[in-house]
Amino acid sequence: MKHTIVLDLGYSNLDNCNLSYKTEEFEFKTAVLNILTSRLSNDGYNVIFTNINDSFELQLNNNVLVSDKADLYISIDTGYSSNAQVRGHWVFYWHDSSKGKLLAQIWNKHATHVFEHPSKGIRASRPGEWTDFSHIRRPNKHNIPTILIKHGYLTNKADYELLRSLQFQNQCAEVLFFTIKEYFKDKSVEQDWRVAIGEKALNYLVNEGLITSKDKFSETLLEPLPAWVIWEMFRRLTDR
Repeated sequence: MKHTIVLDLGYSNLDNCNLSYKTEEFEFKTAVLNILTSRLSNDGYNVIFTNINDSFELQLNNNVLVSDKADLYISIDTGYSSNAQVRGHWVFYWHDSSKGKLLAQIWNKHATHVFEHPSKGIRASRPGEWTDFSHIRRPNKHNIPTILIKHGYLTNKADYELLRSLQFQNQCAEVLFFTIKEYFKDKSVEQDWRVAIGEKALNYLVNEGLITSKDKFSETLLEPLPAWVIWEMFRRLTDR
């Protein structure tokens, strides 16, 4: 058995909002949690949860953290703003946790490579400030590296559509999966991550009409593109 990961569904600040926001929030979080749990479990990690309900109340028994010797605590969350223009993803860690900061930096690196919406960066959570989230503070008391991730804003139209997308939910789970593997220096990360980047590049080329299909390249993502493909893409770009 590898390391023990605690997964948490964050908190909800949507109590006074449209019920559909709250429903979409819960569906997004549980979708990412389920996908990530499957990936981690299949890879040999021990995954445990905080108690889950649709109000996202933190019902974590401290004995879970101590007796199960949790190695990481990850809180999956979304954002909300009264300004509908605010969007993007960001990650929080407890201000005096060097391991939490490292975990946040790794996640942010992978997220900015994969996500299409903007990064709002890394933020330290501090006592007495609006960033003083119990979902970060409490695990930190047990010296467990902890991050809370706001994957996007339900109150922004573009982010809202992303959060509802199965493709994006899979991307969120994949980013977390590779973040965890890199944090523990799993040697299988590098090749898998290059393939993920290659898939994103192929999708872009298809969407731009630079190649008609990605099928013939999907199995050789780590190999250079044939010269004729590079030439054809260059020709189409210069013809625009």
